[in-house]
Amino acid sequence: MALIALREVEVTASVFQALGDCSYVLDSNFCFLACDEAASAYFGQPINILLGRSIWEVFPTTAAAPFGPLLRQAMTDRRPVRAEMAGTIRPERWLEYIIFPTADGLGVGVAFRDRTMVHRATETLQASEVRLRDLLATLDLGNSMARDLDGTIRYWSGGCALLYGWTAEEALGRSAHQLLGTQFPVPVDEVLAALGHTGEWSGDLSQVARDGRRLIVAARKVLRRDAEGRPVPVLEALTDVTAQREAEAALAESEARLALATAAAEIGIWDWTLSADRLICTLHVPAICGLDPAAEVTLALAWRLVRPCDRRRMIQALREARDPERRARLDLACRIRRPDGTVRQVVIQGEPVFAERAAGTAAVRLVGTLRDVTERWQMQEERLSNETRLRLALGAGRMAVSDADLLQGRVTGSAELARLLSFPDDALPDLDTIRARFAPGERARLRVAWAAALANGEQFLEAEFRYLRPDGEMRWLMLRTEFIVDAMKRPTRVMDVVLDITERRRTEEALRESESRLRLAVAAAGLVSWEIDIDTGIVRRSASVRQTSLTFEEIPLSDILGRIHPEDRAGVDGWLAGIAEGRFEEFAVEYRLRTAGDEDWHWAETHGAVADRDRVTGRPVRIAGITRDITERKQAEERQALLAREVDHRAKNALAVVQAALRLTPKEDSDAYTRAVEGRVAALARARTLLARGRWSGAELRTLLEGELAPFLAEGAGAPRARLTGPPVLLWPAAARRFPWHSMSWRPTR
Repeated sequence: MALIALREVEVTASVFQALGDCSYVLDSNFCFLACDEAASAYFGQPINILLGRSIWEVFPTTAAAPFGPLLRQAMTDRRPVRAEMAGTIRPERWLEYIIFPTADGLGVGVAFRDRTMVHRATETLQASEVRLRDLLATLDLGNSMARDLDGTIRYWSGGCALLYGWTAEEALGRSAHQLLGTQFPVPVDEVLAALGHTGEWSGDLSQVARDGRRLIVAARKVLRRDAEGRPVPVLEALTDVTAQREAEAALAESEARLALATAAAEIGIWDWTLSADRLICTLHVPAICGLDPAAEVTLALAWRLVRPCDRRRMIQALREARDPERRARLDLACRIRRPDGTVRQVVIQGEPVFAERAAGTAAVRLVGTLRDVTERWQMQEERLSNETRLRLALGAGRMAVSDADLLQGRVTGSAELARLLSFPDDALPDLDTIRARFAPGERARLRVAWAAALANGEQFLEAEFRYLRPDGEMRWLMLRTEFIVDAMKRPTRVMDVVLDITERRRTEEALRESESRLRLAVAAAGLVSWEIDIDTGIVRRSASVRQTSLTFEEIPLSDILGRIHPEDRAGVDGWLAGIAEGRFEEFAVEYRLRTAGDEDWHWAETHGAVADRDRVTGRPVRIAGITRDITERKQAEERQALLAREVDHRAKNALAVVQAALRLTPKEDSDAYTRAVEGRVAALARARTLLARGRWSGAELRTLLEGELAPFLAEGAGAPRARLTGPPVLLWPAAARRFPWHSMSWRPTR
């Protein structure tokens, strides 16, 4: 018999060697019966060490999912199983398994081959395809086109369609220069020569959109060549810099005006570096102070020029300007005494510059101006106006800028303002007409915000409001306003920056709705979503396993692990450690745990995966997943198994009782024998029916007797022939099945 089994093993091993590079055979106890040299080499264990030992003992990690359940499934179902997964003994390898039951119930054979290179190549290919699709989609979003050397358009991106107004179907095949009315900053021949010599050219182009708008486009042209060096279509990357160039021109003009005003007003500029205690000044500073232009202006010299009566106020103003909490703007009027004895009234203004230091935020510089306002104070309004326009131009970028005269109701602004407010470019209306398009309620809301800002002495206001276009479309606009007030602190002018934020608001609303639907779906499915910060060990979850609240709570990971059953803790720790160490990307595990305030063990099923990695090292920093309570499923599985065993046991007992009834019933009289057997079987059936009604917890003695003695308990013309009295008695299932009820009822009748 042993020889036959050995031959079966040898035949099975030879068959599985044909199915994979490595193979081994396990008996019904999962002990090694056979193992080839290739499998032994993969395991790193000699064959004589493996034979006769359980695979769970030699390699404990094989018992875990998914390999362990597959092996048990093949052993139980006696059907072959094929799967690909990470190696349980060498997780860094990707293996293909074929598990096949051996003949005569000896066990299972396992054949496997290393598919790591194929798996990695497949993953790399899939990742490359995803990146390529993303790249093409991103390219289409940008402003780019490809054309032949003669200018014929061969590729027209979605970004170009939005920028110029022509669709791809309308632009392809047409001359780019004629379609867009391109004006080059240099002759076209120079552009072509640069492309032929260096392969690329960059510069600003003046072009016309479909609706007639004049655009300034920063273009970068690149000439590609084929393998033989012949030129192929020119790729052009285009950026609309119209607003930027207009802002730059306005800024340059403003700076030129500022420089002229500064020179005309004889304003001195100074820069005080606090760490070096060094003062740098323009030539106007010594001129205002009556010093030799060639002399160095030091802090000590400047301090001596200030009149003693003004020094205390200057010290206080400088202290407030350097305070990181206050960061006060320096605006101080004082008197100085020149070396020749003359006294001048000057205004010192400046801004502190702060930086982060080891000890915290600290002022590093003070930059400001010195003006002799004795004769030049009227230049202040012009300088402040220039500074305001400069600040708005720098901060606005491509935003629309407006200047509204509140007393006259007139509005002036950049070219983008009319397009943003859906008015013709050459017909910007008055202030009331613009306000009439505010969505209902928005005008009153802005008026309240405006009044509150002025009441608090604020000079700036930022607000978001809804605006109705003539076609009925609702748009969200952001308004940044600076008030210009008169001597009575009443606003006379406002300088605004307007930005269309409709898409941002829509995105925010869609995100909020998506998050709400996700939370509702997770709660409805009885799932718990969670995230683990690996560095801090903090778990952020939607609710505990036994709750359905949508609120989130943060608890230490150690608190959750401490509630896990000791027998399951090692498995959960192993999965979490594997994820943190980067050995695998995702995991699924079942375990028992106690919830807060509950002493019972509950089963939970958790699925998790790496959600975020460190951008520098690539190590996992955040794990995300879901958990669900599977206690009822586990209990149902246990009840089903118990029920199957109980049914089998009770069927055997019933047959044994019937067999005993047949054996013990007297056989001299065939009719009596038949009645006795039928009666005993009927009594047994009645007893089992009562037990079934009581879910096999027992049967009432009185109920059993009433069923057997019913003819003798019936109320008739005379008194009943039998009476039942006594306290309630519950019989165990075994006693109810074996008690000779039928004999008690029919023997007295004989």
